Amino acid sequence: MPSKQDRSLASRRRRWDLVLANRKKITASLPHLEGDLGDLAAAAKEIVALAAKQAYYAGKTREVTGKLRLLSKQADRLRGRIGASLRGQHGFDSSELIQYGFTPRRPTSPQEIPVDHPDPLDDFPGEATEE
Repeated sequence: MPSKQDRSLASRRRRWDLVLANRKKITASLPHLEGDLGDLAAAAKEIVALAAKQAYYAGKTREVTGKLRLLSKQADRLRGRIGASLRGQHGFDSSELIQYGFTPRRPTSPQEIPVDHPDPLDDFPGEATEE
């Protein structure tokens, strides 16, 4: 097959059908090709069946994908509602939220930062401390 020739399945099927449509003319002049023409007809018939099966499953895939997207949106909304309730129960900055898969809000003002955690830059080596 020349490289410029169309290799799509539809074009190939048209070429096979053209040969099969002229089957009687071909076997009249070249009777030894009857077996190959029969094999081509069987292959073309199986290809049609497989293409129909492929189209059926492509439709089913689109259907299932739509259901998955719909259920995923519903699950995200439900998780959001549950998260809102947990934040209301424990507080927006509570570390309890982590165990449920939610990120607590970071403290924003200096008075909200816990005092029990020393600043790691206080004892930075190489700095002269005035005492």
